[in-house]
Amino acid sequence: MKKLNFIFICTLMLLCLSARTQNVTFQLLDTNNISARVNSDGSLFSSESGAATGFIVPKGSSKNTIFESNIWISGNNNADSQLHLAAKSSADNSTDFFYGPVANNYNDSSYLAKYNNVWKVNKSDIDYHITNYTNTGYTVPASIANWPGNGNTANGEMAILAPFFDANSNNIYDPENGDYPLIRGDQAIFFMFNDDKDVHGSGGTKLGIEVHGLAYSFADPLDTALNQTVFVNYKIINRSANDYHDVNIGAFTDMDIGNAFDDYIGCDSLLNMFYTYNGKDLDGTGQLYAYGAHPPAQGAVFLNQAISGFISFSNNSSVCGNPVTATDYYNYMNSRWKDSTQLTYGNFGYNDTLPGSPANFMYNGYPELSSGWNEFTDNHPSGDRRGLMTTGPFTFNAGGLICVDLAFPFARDLLDTMATNITQVGLLRQRTQAVQTFYNIQGYTCQLQSIGIPEHPAQENYKVFPNPNNGQFFVSVPAHSSNSEIEIYSVLGEMIYSRQISSDITTINLRNCNGMYLYLIKEKDKIAAKGKLVIE
Repeated sequence: MKKLNFIFICTLMLLCLSARTQNVTFQLLDTNNISARVNSDGSLFSSESGAATGFIVPKGSSKNTIFESNIWISGNNNADSQLHLAAKSSADNSTDFFYGPVANNYNDSSYLAKYNNVWKVNKSDIDYHITNYTNTGYTVPASIANWPGNGNTANGEMAILAPFFDANSNNIYDPENGDYPLIRGDQAIFFMFNDDKDVHGSGGTKLGIEVHGLAYSFADPLDTALNQTVFVNYKIINRSANDYHDVNIGAFTDMDIGNAFDDYIGCDSLLNMFYTYNGKDLDGTGQLYAYGAHPPAQGAVFLNQAISGFISFSNNSSVCGNPVTATDYYNYMNSRWKDSTQLTYGNFGYNDTLPGSPANFMYNGYPELSSGWNEFTDNHPSGDRRGLMTTGPFTFNAGGLICVDLAFPFARDLLDTMATNITQVGLLRQRTQAVQTFYNIQGYTCQLQSIGIPEHPAQENYKVFPNPNNGQFFVSVPAHSSNSEIEIYSVLGEMIYSRQISSDITTINLRNCNGMYLYLIKEKDKIAAKGKLVIE
């Protein structure tokens, strides 16, 4: 009996060890010129060791522009007087977020084995799967086979988790029958986390939210803006029975431009962005992780929400320093300091003896133009900057969904010998406009359910050719199409051309327009096809 018990225990230990070793708690998004780390608990770009492995640009170097990024969320309901809040900052070793979806039993062995993971997949693998899954002897790639399409409803999990194309509309993810992950970009990493599993380190009361995250990027060496940008989509789901009001959502990012201790920070409320740039034209003192001359600027942008506030706090314990309590986090999300003092315009934003005008956006001037409120013009000492931009307020009822799309664009001009740490900010604004335009024409929607067989014709039936071209090209649409039109935009979002098109081949001449453009083909005011157009 003892021998059998020993064998049973050893077998159980091996199974548990096997389950643990199968967990992939982080992956690197690395299809373009950035290598960005995504963790299973929802924390972006951070590593346990604190080494510069989080947001490396250019990929393959040791240079890092972001140390960590997390979302914050707060809300109130009429049922209690508690502050419902979930947040995390770089200085806080505790957390309010935990890997996996909301569930009844977070200690279930299958839950632990399945959800302490992130799921990385390439568009090329999906395309190959779509073409070959019916072939004899075909093996579904692991990245597609392991996609967490369905949850365990017996454990209180949602039936549909990671989005997928449902070939036979049975609401079951079965890739052997043609299902596949629905992603954005050329490469994507899906991750899930919740604030319900345990007590919050911030002291905030749980909201009962579940977050489905998708970090993604595009590989396009010809498009510098896209090739140096990481995108993140958050689907925030209210899994509680509470209806929340006055909900604010924050995007906290601790940016370090190489050397963490010589940075400035700023905000552009018109672009829904905050950014960090080097306070000196020479970053660091020769360290491998420093950028040296002409250091870059790094941004964080709300793509589908309007920024309602921005505040920067210091890496210390002062009244304008790292948040500790739930009230600290809440105050920062409402453009207030830790002592509840309102952010004021000018200087360092905190002036209780000579109060300035109340402000919602800190450092919203233009350092590259030496105008407005900015750290460069004010000649502040450079240092370690941390920023929080907020959007809201929202109403967030039980079962509700809020989508937040972010972009993290990078800008550095090494070809212009006159470029400085300050001019990089102007370049970042241009890159951000190009990224926003690209995002807008994608027509992304926010949904949780699987997608069945499409009712509309495939995009391949809408053709723009040849591409690249010399300014003369042709457009064709399916024979059944009506009320179709093509719109062509510059990379900065300016429409330069539009016209009605028919099912026959339509000739277009733009011989005086060299460069890269974006086109939309619309049918009855809906986007039927989109892509890039190169005129040489």
